[in-house]
Amino acid sequence: MSVILTLLTLFWCFNMERVEAKECVNIYFDKGPQSHESLQKTYTVFLQNLLGHFPEVQQILSPIESYQSGDIELCRASIYIGSYFDNHLPEAFLKDFTTSRRNLAWVGYSIWRLGKDRLQKIFGHTYEGMVAANTEVRIGPDDRPSFFQDILYKGEVFRKFASWSPGNPPVFIGPFEQVRLKPTLAERTQVLAQARQSGTGEIIPYALRSGNRFYIAEIPFSYIHEADRYLVFADMLFDILDLPPRHLTRPAVLKIDSFHALSALGLYKAVIKALREERIPVNLAVVPIFFDPLYVYDRKPYEEFLPIGFKPEALSLLHSLRKTPTTFLWNGVTHQYGRSKNAFSGATPHDFEFWDGVNNTAIQGESALSIVDRLQQGLHFWRSADLEDPLIWLTPNNQASALGYHVFARVHPWNFGRIMYFPHQLSGASKIENPAELWLTSHAQDAFDNRRRYFSAMHVDVPEYARGNPQFFPYELYADIYGQRVIPENLGTLIARSGPGLPGRRLVDDLLADAKRNLVIRDAWASLSFNPSLTLPFDRGGLGEYPGDTRELRRLLRGLRSLGYEFIDLKIFASQRPLPLSSSPIYRE
Repeated sequence: MSVILTLLTLFWCFNMERVEAKECVNIYFDKGPQSHESLQKTYTVFLQNLLGHFPEVQQILSPIESYQSGDIELCRASIYIGSYFDNHLPEAFLKDFTTSRRNLAWVGYSIWRLGKDRLQKIFGHTYEGMVAANTEVRIGPDDRPSFFQDILYKGEVFRKFASWSPGNPPVFIGPFEQVRLKPTLAERTQVLAQARQSGTGEIIPYALRSGNRFYIAEIPFSYIHEADRYLVFADMLFDILDLPPRHLTRPAVLKIDSFHALSALGLYKAVIKALREERIPVNLAVVPIFFDPLYVYDRKPYEEFLPIGFKPEALSLLHSLRKTPTTFLWNGVTHQYGRSKNAFSGATPHDFEFWDGVNNTAIQGESALSIVDRLQQGLHFWRSADLEDPLIWLTPNNQASALGYHVFARVHPWNFGRIMYFPHQLSGASKIENPAELWLTSHAQDAFDNRRRYFSAMHVDVPEYARGNPQFFPYELYADIYGQRVIPENLGTLIARSGPGLPGRRLVDDLLADAKRNLVIRDAWASLSFNPSLTLPFDRGGLGEYPGDTRELRRLLRGLRSLGYEFIDLKIFASQRPLPLSSSPIYRE
């Protein structure tokens, strides 16, 4: 289970007087005091990224405090994120929310500012206060407080995160606050989702719809994980925007982790054999250069630095895959950095490459050109192995600096996985007509010179307090706030063991349960990563009974198919999808 805290943000800011566009969405947020800024921006960024699944809709961002009468009439829909408790809202907004025929969504706090009469008239409910954790009714083997943890939606149960944070005494953490609404004229309102108390079983409204207006009784962007109520909101966006799903089928993808020159070929061959026999396209993440400066591997001395093309056995496997439906994902250059641990072993493919994992910050002295030059080195050895230029990038360990992500967005057509988002400001990035252009695929000197001119001015300023955290997506994005197109990894990965410092176990049944739950989410994928080491016996960190045991993998693949998911060829998907249709988000005061 991956837990995502809420301290990240980014705004792409452009001056604007007044925009008139029907194919747009207003995003209103609470500006609030400076102490509230990080949360406010965090929630806005999560929403912006989800809206990246709808590239035909222009995003317009503005603080609710600056609202002017009639603003919500300018777009097909408006979403207000009420993150600052009991914020004073403009009367013009409250009036327009009551009378407008545009689609409107209110997320979180301050719904009581409508007043009892208007709230009852719109939603047929009245405000009864806030609910919190119940320390008197405790549940589970760890005796934790109960709260409205279960979200009931379309016949499925989504569950909020809850855990104890180490300490003396330990602190209970989880998104346990929620607005309590009491139905009065409930026939006017459709209850889209309900919240159930995990200890008492009490049920209260969680998400409401009354005609063109929607209400979500909390902000669903904290502590998100694979079974979270965050997915409910992601699905509701289709209704809020009044847009149809983009898919006629349920895409499924399994990505095999981090193949390099000294990979255990037997394990990879066993996984590939299983995929072929199950008639599932192979998606193999490839690290073009193996580097082991600290002698972590049992290797020959001359194998410290070993490009994939210099190891005949590994190269032969890659070339054999070209005859079958296979997509190679570019998984970094060395999947490590320097000649020391960063932050695990120092060797491929354990460490971070575009992030200082020891100090949890950007790499000192990093520049856009240094990143591009490193990518250029990796591409050289990729091509020397006679591999076709990659369409899909996979950030090592799913973490890079904000600058790194901006470079990736301008170099690679697609990014696979989960993305880290940071508070920062981008400067020196010229506008480009094709934000997903492969800058690295041309050998021409003029292309090289243009590349250096473009990236030499790119700079990112990150506040000292900045802390980044990942966001995952149930469906593909055509532009996140960095400009990346993202193929989701929404099911995560199988995890054979748990323990101190390790995430909880995630076994086949857990992933299948999440995939089944996701069937009620429009356009949701079943996308996951698989490490061939999971085919080892349990005492060696795997799920098998012998090396290369793929029975659990096959059970997972067949289970996903039985749920109705269809495994797709990622290369075809990536090459056939159009460029983003939306322009950069517009920000106004």
